[in-house]
Amino acid sequence: MTDLPGSEHRCEHNPPQRVITLVSRRPPRHTGARVALLVAVLVAGAAGVWWWQASSAPNAAKSPSASPPAAPEPPLPLAAPDRFTVALAHLGNDTDGLEEQRLVAALADAEPAQLLRFDRTIAPTGMGLGASTRAGHDTARGYLAEAGAQAVMWGVVTGHQEEQLVSLCWTLASQLRHGGRWGRYELPGELLLPAVGWRELADVVRLLVVAHSLEFYGAEAGPSPERLRTLVETVRPLAYAPRGRRVMSNESRANLRFALATALALYGEHTGRAEALQEAVTILRELLAEGLAGNESLRPAAVQNNLGNALSRLGVVVPDVASQRAYLERATSAYQAAVMELSGKGDRPSWATAQSNLGTALTALGERAYSTSQLEQAGAAFRAALTERARDRDPLAWVATQIGLGVSLRRLGERSKQAGTVCQALEAHLSAWAALGTHAAVYGGRTAAEIERDRRVLESAFSPAEVRDCFKRNEAQLSRLPRPPAPPP
Repeated sequence: MTDLPGSEHRCEHNPPQRVITLVSRRPPRHTGARVALLVAVLVAGAAGVWWWQASSAPNAAKSPSASPPAAPEPPLPLAAPDRFTVALAHLGNDTDGLEEQRLVAALADAEPAQLLRFDRTIAPTGMGLGASTRAGHDTARGYLAEAGAQAVMWGVVTGHQEEQLVSLCWTLASQLRHGGRWGRYELPGELLLPAVGWRELADVVRLLVVAHSLEFYGAEAGPSPERLRTLVETVRPLAYAPRGRRVMSNESRANLRFALATALALYGEHTGRAEALQEAVTILRELLAEGLAGNESLRPAAVQNNLGNALSRLGVVVPDVASQRAYLERATSAYQAAVMELSGKGDRPSWATAQSNLGTALTALGERAYSTSQLEQAGAAFRAALTERARDRDPLAWVATQIGLGVSLRRLGERSKQAGTVCQALEAHLSAWAALGTHAAVYGGRTAAEIERDRRVLESAFSPAEVRDCFKRNEAQLSRLPRPPAPPP
């Protein structure tokens, strides 16, 4: 396959930023308009020469004052609390604003996500993205921090008279400033779509926004998973289009398939549809088998992590226990491969994500096994993740990991008949409850349910003295619950 020269502009990034580059052909403008523009430029140039000659004459008046300072930039709009917010900056070289308006139209039905317009141009006018991408992402991160948004789209219009290209980058915030779920899935690092129509480009943008929103809100308050299924059906043909029909590099095609597989896994996770999860597993295994050497934006660890998510969910939805164990064992192997690749490479947030996901899979596997080894390994994985997920720096991720740790400890205490271990589970869940604060809508129900399960296990499996001792040690935190459990008589 031969790529058109100049058809791609790579978006480089530093983890944990996620970067997506979308490139779409823009139809050429009419020749008559170009001729009229050329005549206008010539006339303006002649007028400029006359003015310069007049102003530089010996008798011309000289202005004693310097040029006035530039007006300050207007403040950025602020993201609404507890909403997944996507911002759009002006595109470089988009003089008539046509490409920006097309992007706005593509996201008109992106509810419950919010769209903000940034009165900023991140990509320098007159340049492609290649030399300015790193600085652009730094600028984008600053704007995200100022506005409290989760993602920003920015880019530049490039090309020549016969073919206009739009190179679009998507930069994600590394953490959430407001409520929401985040971090189980690795989302595509870079996606190139050369020479596609705007309808296809709009579908890909919608797919990304809906997938992010579904993880952010969950199925309860987020977009309907069926919307994601519809977009998957629309984008799938593009990802598997015959190579002769589109100018798309191997890297671009791999990244698009990765985005498709992630959307399928999210859809299958929220609906329990095993066929969607199986398709996601197939795509991700194909990517690993083909190799990702030379793909600077898609790391094998990201593929392994999302493969583990799909396999782990399959280990829950299939009916027979033997198949559940088989899928969960494969999931743990995928997560372990991701952890191994990320160890010592500086991307600690992604490493912590893989560790936490590994703990969840090991807990599910331990529930279906006769020994306690998997449950003990699960606790170790969650504790490893907590070394990176600090409560003050990333409270939601910390809470999610604490909940997982508590579940693994409760299962371990039940299996080993140790009241102290179940009490540690209760303490982990109480700590998670205390850290929720304004994020109670996200994990409050789950945390309260786990606390109730801890209480019931303690009361049903252990002596009243052991239960009273545990409740006494956690009396202060239990009293802060809306309906604190009463200690046994």
